[in-house]
Amino acid sequence: MTYTVMQSCTILSHKSGDDIKAFSLKLEFEVKK
Repeated sequence: MTYTVMQSCTILSHKSGDDIKAFSLKLEFEVKK
């Protein structure tokens, strides 16, 4: 599932850095759960 999270982060790279960080953390948490 880590691959999906990485891909999502790359797509969000166009957005603000803060937004990406928040999304990355949320995705990581969901994947870990």
